[in-house]
Amino acid sequence: MKKLLDHQKLTLIYQPGFGSWTYHLVIPETASIKGTWGSLRVIGKIDDYVLHEHNLAPRKDEDKIISINKKIRSTINKSGGDLVTVTLYLLEWFDTDEEISKVFKTIMK
Repeated sequence: MKKLLDHQKLTLIYQPGFGSWTYHLVIPETASIKGTWGSLRVIGKIDDYVLHEHNLAPRKDEDKIISINKKIRSTINKSGGDLVTVTLYLLEWFDTDEEISKVFKTIMK
């Protein structure tokens, strides 16, 4: 499991007409990560909202993005332009349930 972000402040972006990614976060320093839709799964936390296996959107030669749906925005009470605190881990095919469980315990603190 690779830690992508640790309590990093990011701006919640609102981009009208961008489909499921109308509200999203750009995850810095992820342009070099290779993968297809569905293979780039993350767990973590956005403010007080815990993410359970959420997809990163692959973008060729650009930092990946993660969509922030209405449920997440409502729970954290944030909208476009607001800052959020993000901790993210990239799941890898060899991660065990035990390792994932340990990370969730850390995130929940």
